[in-house]
Amino acid sequence: MNENILGIAKEYIEKAVAKNKEVPKEQASAVSNAFLDGVSSELTGGNLKGNLAGGLASGLLKGLAGGQTGTSSNNSLVNSLSKPVVDTIVKKTGLSNLIVQNVVASILPGLLDTLTKNKTEGAGNVAGSLLGKILKK
Repeated sequence: MNENILGIAKEYIEKAVAKNKEVPKEQASAVSNAFLDGVSSELTGGNLKGNLAGGLASGLLKGLAGGQTGTSSNNSLVNSLSKPVVDTIVKKTGLSNLIVQNVVASILPGLLDTLTKNKTEGAGNVAGSLLGKILKK
């Protein structure tokens, strides 16, 4: 993913994980890194191609075009990302699946909203950048 986008995502994830009471303080950094790895891997790996219309179009593009959130927990992009991100965090940290599911469910929609609403150069092209990478796979 674009370095600007990664920076925004990393900052958001680190703050959200630090505030989450279910994540032990000594594992906050590991959870943040695994979360970012999982999201980055899924978005750039082409694994979401089948969910492109429901997820990316309704989530990222709506957020950029109309300022609408479109990335609630009911969004197919959020749903498509959740399981692989949970699996990555569980594998890398050893935390229980239930705790990690709760953490991901509480952070992922807000992260995607943050990325779609951010108007800084580079992040403003998040939908186009991700769309291009997903379609090339």
